[in-house]
Amino acid sequence: SDHAFIVHDPKKNIFRIQAGLSRGLIYLNREEVIASEKLNAYDRIEMGESTFLFVPFCGESFQWEARRGC
Repeated sequence: SDHAFIVHDPKKNIFRIQAGLSRGLIYLNREEVIASEKLNAYDRIEMGESTFLFVPFCGESFQWEARRGC
C-alpha cells in the first residue's frame, strides 16, 4: 500500500515527504507527518515497525546533469 511519497522539486533542489493513502502513521525524526515536510540528508523516516535513513543521491555538493534531473 501507499504509506508515503517522496518527491523531488528540481527548481528548488529539495526533497519532500508526504503521507500516502495508507492508514498507518509516518514519522519524520519522531514527529508525525501530517502534510508535506522537507527532507534533509540523514533524516529518519518511520513507517510501522521499519525505520529508514534518507540519503539523497544529489544535493548542494552534487547534481546530475540538468537534462536528467536529480
